[in-house]
Amino acid sequence: MKRLLKVIVALLTAVPAALAPVPSAHASQTWSHAQGRLVDVRILENNSPMPLYSRGWGWNPDRRYFQAFEGGHYAVELRNLTNRRIAVVMSVDGLNVLSGQRSCLARTEPMYVLSPWECATIRGWRTSLDDIQQFVFVDEQSSYAARVGKANGDMGWVRVATFEEVRPLAVCPPAPAWDRDPSGLDAPESKDERAQNAPPASGAPEPARKEATRDLQGGGRGELSRQDANESVPGTGWGEHRFDRVERTEFLAADHFTDQLIFRYEYASGLEALGIFPHQHRVWERENGSLGFVPAPR
Repeated sequence: MKRLLKVIVALLTAVPAALAPVPSAHASQTWSHAQGRLVDVRILENNSPMPLYSRGWGWNPDRRYFQAFEGGHYAVELRNLTNRRIAVVMSVDGLNVLSGQRSCLARTEPMYVLSPWECATIRGWRTSLDDIQQFVFVDEQSSYAARVGKANGDMGWVRVATFEEVRPLAVCPPAPAWDRDPSGLDAPESKDERAQNAPPASGAPEPARKEATRDLQGGGRGELSRQDANESVPGTGWGEHRFDRVERTEFLAADHFTDQLIFRYEYASGLEALGIFPHQHRVWERENGSLGFVPAPR
């Protein structure tokens, strides 16, 4: 009887250890991509996939986070998962990447059309059928949205909405005489025109911040309510020019999007404040007995 009692006591004392809280560094999961019904999405930096993180159980399962590196370029890779054409409306910092206007992810906005099984990489703000300005991580006050007076509650967010085609339509080649594209995409601009439409230089006075009257699914940085107002947070800037040719086409989109894939980017300090740790700490590597490959000596 005494021996049995000792066993029961030993088991009871072991339970609290088994139920000990898991460190927050292990609370988030990691993905290399986010997949919807129509499209698969990866965030690229220097053509390499960036890890995507979640906030663990109990948070929005459709939301992914990735780390911003100041001065680094990033791109969004879209892969059509279907055997039919689809359309994609994409917004960065709340602005449509084709028109630069505030986006509601609506079927009436300018959008990219992907052929069956096509993979396309969206690398920047589109300024014509031939040109883009690359997405680059900058401080929020230097972001494209802030510099053109369109800062809003969706700063720090990338959203991808996919639309199915109501009926197939023939692809229309570019018209010989350029007028305003009915889809919202302007005709190619000259270099002088692009210079006039570019945001002001970073040294120019910043316009007053305008908050959005409506936010999509709780966007914005409200989750960091205790964040110091002076702490640096990232935005997407007006990066270097790059040739990136596209063509116009006809596409009749369904009334409502099929997928909405949501991504948020923050500097490492912001991800830590949210309970997300982009890099595993060496202490936990030692605790788990994890070793990497042999590094070169310094």
